[in-house]
Amino acid sequence: MRLASITLLLASLIAGCQESSKNNRPTDGTTQSDLTEGIVPIAEKPVTAQPSPALTLRGHTCIVTSVGFSPDGKRIVSGGLDQGKDAEGKPNNSLGGSGEFKVWDAATGHELFTVRDKRAPEIAFEPRWVSFTPDGEQIATSGYGGGPLRLWDAATGQPADPPAPQLLVVGDMPVSYSPDGKRIACFFHVGNDLPSLKVWDTTTGKYELTIKTDNKSVTCVSFSPSGKRIAYGESDTVKVCDAETGKVLSTFKGHQKQAHRSRDGQIKRLSFSPDGRRIASATTTFTLKVWDTVTGRELYDAGPGNHSPAFSPDGKWIVTGGPDGDDYDLVLVLDAKTGKITFALRGHSGNNSFTSMSFSPDGSRIVSCTGSKVVEVWEFPPK
Repeated sequence: MRLASITLLLASLIAGCQESSKNNRPTDGTTQSDLTEGIVPIAEKPVTAQPSPALTLRGHTCIVTSVGFSPDGKRIVSGGLDQGKDAEGKPNNSLGGSGEFKVWDAATGHELFTVRDKRAPEIAFEPRWVSFTPDGEQIATSGYGGGPLRLWDAATGQPADPPAPQLLVVGDMPVSYSPDGKRIACFFHVGNDLPSLKVWDTTTGKYELTIKTDNKSVTCVSFSPSGKRIAYGESDTVKVCDAETGKVLSTFKGHQKQAHRSRDGQIKRLSFSPDGRRIASATTTFTLKVWDTVTGRELYDAGPGNHSPAFSPDGKWIVTGGPDGDDYDLVLVLDAKTGKITFALRGHSGNNSFTSMSFSPDGSRIVSCTGSKVVEVWEFPPK
């Protein structure tokens, strides 16, 4: 395959931890990682030629905002929201009100079923976020404007029996399951109170833990692979807590705001590495940093234009979205140790608003969406 290269200028600024390494040390037996040694600021990075997607999944009537593989890698779930219309009935940039999700055969791209909930027309069905539960038996959905968590049978698309516990989720934020599926972490708030991070028992639907936050701008939450820690975004800061006690173990602060944009710096996505030693965080304006969870050090800044990060199962790669000029239509694969862009996968039309992507459980494929009605699946590494 003939390779062509383009140059991206990615700025890096290595920052120290806001707390001492003693205060930042997790309590789950993690040891010092050699990834913290020898990290240098990122300079210009080469990008390989762009292969074609292995599968293009078409059929959605909504804007796809979330995608993911089943735990066994045999299925893909994709969901999103209907595009709004103006007074003349023409599509505009708004989303919400209703939506749908689909389940696909990951090997063939064949659509297995579609769910567009019509049981209660007065209640909007907004599957802004969709994901398989850790056992792969159910699909969880939560909405753009908040509301109840919903569970569906992953084999049939029928409402789960028994139904999901009555969990009210803060709008436009995915929930996070513990690796064993026994707990759910999500944000919850009442009236003008500051949001609280709640941890629920999936069997009883009762709170097990409440973690108070210091800012209304909470945006995302994620269990660590061990299930012993919970990371969440609070404005421009990443906090890591003990999942049993709620005690803050680490605080990572380094995403800076830009004067011309009021929302810059808010953490929007978080992803733990499989060994739990690193966290990738991306902001509302698509800047990505990677942190060492042992020392609290910022390992590198992957620069502007990166969003929705996800580690590969072996921890060697990070998949993220990125720009080509004014269009955010590239799926980028970074070397997870250095942040160097190694592959750029092009196929989506330019739209950067609602991007989601992830590796398959065996690391051989990537699924992605970029705010259109199309889902794409890529071979990895590209051939």
